[in-house]
Amino acid sequence: REKPAWDSHHLSQQLLEEDALYTLHSAIPSILWHVDPHVAASQLAHHTTAALQQVARPRKTWKRKSHISDNTWMLIESKKFHFKHLRQLTRTWRYTILQVCFHSWRTSTAPGTSNTSTLCQELRCGLPQWLQLHDKAVAQTTRQYRQATQQAKQAIQEEDTAYYQLLRELCTGRGWLFEMRDDLEWLGAFRQLPFELPHALLQNYEEGVHDYAWWQPDPATPLVITCFAQLAACLQQWMLNPTEEAFHNDFFNLLFNFDIPEFQAARIFIAWIETEFQDLHSACDPELYDLLERSHLSMLEDIHIWQLRARRKHLMQCWDRLEQGEPKPARASKKQPMPHQRSHPVLSTYRAMPSVEADRRHWVILHPPKIIKTLGAGPYYVVHLYSGRRRDDDFHHFMQQFLEEGPQQISQSVLVISIDTAIDATMNVHDAKLWAFLLEAARNGQILALLLGPPCETWSGARFEEQVDEEGKPIKGPRPLRGAPDLPWGLEQLSLKELFQILIGNGLLLKGLHLSACVACQGGAVALEHPAPPLQIERPSIWRTAIVKLLCSAGMPFRQYTFQQWKHGAKGVKPTTLLYAHAAIPRVFAANEQPQFVRPTAPLIGRAADGSFKTAVAKEYPAGMNFCFAEAFWLHISARFARHQAPTTIPGASKYVQELAKISACVDRDRSIMPDYQPLH
Repeated sequence: REKPAWDSHHLSQQLLEEDALYTLHSAIPSILWHVDPHVAASQLAHHTTAALQQVARPRKTWKRKSHISDNTWMLIESKKFHFKHLRQLTRTWRYTILQVCFHSWRTSTAPGTSNTSTLCQELRCGLPQWLQLHDKAVAQTTRQYRQATQQAKQAIQEEDTAYYQLLRELCTGRGWLFEMRDDLEWLGAFRQLPFELPHALLQNYEEGVHDYAWWQPDPATPLVITCFAQLAACLQQWMLNPTEEAFHNDFFNLLFNFDIPEFQAARIFIAWIETEFQDLHSACDPELYDLLERSHLSMLEDIHIWQLRARRKHLMQCWDRLEQGEPKPARASKKQPMPHQRSHPVLSTYRAMPSVEADRRHWVILHPPKIIKTLGAGPYYVVHLYSGRRRDDDFHHFMQQFLEEGPQQISQSVLVISIDTAIDATMNVHDAKLWAFLLEAARNGQILALLLGPPCETWSGARFEEQVDEEGKPIKGPRPLRGAPDLPWGLEQLSLKELFQILIGNGLLLKGLHLSACVACQGGAVALEHPAPPLQIERPSIWRTAIVKLLCSAGMPFRQYTFQQWKHGAKGVKPTTLLYAHAAIPRVFAANEQPQFVRPTAPLIGRAADGSFKTAVAKEYPAGMNFCFAEAFWLHISARFARHQAPTTIPGASKYVQELAKISACVDRDRSIMPDYQPLH
């Protein structure tokens, strides 16, 4: 069935107007039905169609290639016509042969019918001549179809080349917009883009080029060093009178006093927020975390070039991902479920979680815990929870190396244990025996250092990004499961599988926080790793949950440190925040940054060629980062042994713990990365 020539949506709106109804009624004449019903119906349909075209606007045909000329489209239509003609000839041949076979069979079964025999004889006599004419028509149509196909293909290639050459000329000299290549093959992925998009990109570029929007401040230049120092001093001054209004006033006044163009100063401020501000943010009073986050994010929204850079990112995503002429498909919203006809109420506290989370934000620590600094009874452990598979140059390797090179008293009394189902299926933190051992060891002060990275699969910001395949076509990816600020523990209307993912993710995080608090209160070093809070305030993060903010409040031993993993060898930028206690994390990480590494530019969003998610490469810490964790823990452990006398007799570990240490001590290169979500059995 052919689509109507008018816009159906516009017509439905027009029919709500009385004037349109009057015009439609007056345009349709009366029909004399007693003449011939078929003729009358045909006339009525003709007049109604003409009247509808007067009332409604014509339906817009969205061409896949807007730069193709009308002549080329005529060639394409000619190709389609010959193709349909060839298909019709094939159907006619099949129908004719079947008719001859049917009548021949009918003649053989009913020999007494003379009319049928005569018809069958005529068909048999005329069939050879008809087949010759049909074959000639097929050959002629096939030749015309091939010629039309070749002409259309050549015309499209010529116009594509001219179009892409125009884009190349328009984009010459704008390095941020495109990475030029020597041939035009790379543009094949973009041939379906509307022509308006490059102009929007160029307009965005021209608007920001004179406003320093695309200028990249060099942290090694005297200007940037001086500005960064003044911005840091301004932040320290603001902490004396911390309000959101004061933050805006202080920093805007400072930017205007830099004696450089105001947009250049704003660009330096953005670069400072993205780099050094993260370290200073971690060193401020934990009570100011919420206020500082709201203040600097709202100030960024007020900066013109920040908006330009955000629009550039959006346009570049459109350039990379959208198909020509096809609007971005809206994510289907989940309909409200029909109420179940139950005879009894179903009690559920799930929907009350937002209000409970809001109440937790007002919690305070009335009595700060007393930190035990002395060493308890052994044996002692260094535990890497949620460690992933054992591999070369991982944390276990470097930590064991530090212990073996240290004093014998330490090396003989401390075991390094990595715990993850990727090492062995028995190392499941949900196992009651394993969890009882960890909790008891933490409460007894036997865990001298704890490193953990709770799975971030349900917290990942990549869930909020549009994902595409290799051809740039949007594909369905995992949707967000959490929200902010009061829905970090799960959104409503999740599927059963998604609820299980939330259940597992919440359980692993909360168990890790529980264990971290026990270890820190016993004087042990702790480092909990998770992605840094995103610059989008509406996206969830564990650092915005009430329980983590409570752990970082005054009187608690925990602090935060934010850094970028690429400076230690990661394949992605991946801004990361650490919740640490009793360890020189900031000093060690800053001292071990590697200047030879280049900042990656490709985002870890979507799927790789093998079908795996690109975020998988960021699951395992780079070697430089593992070394930093091991060095920070070793400095704490060695200082603690030197400051506090260890017991003269340290008992050995139980057989169960020795088996755990033995299993985790082996590097099995055949093991692969396990998924974050592993259902409970």
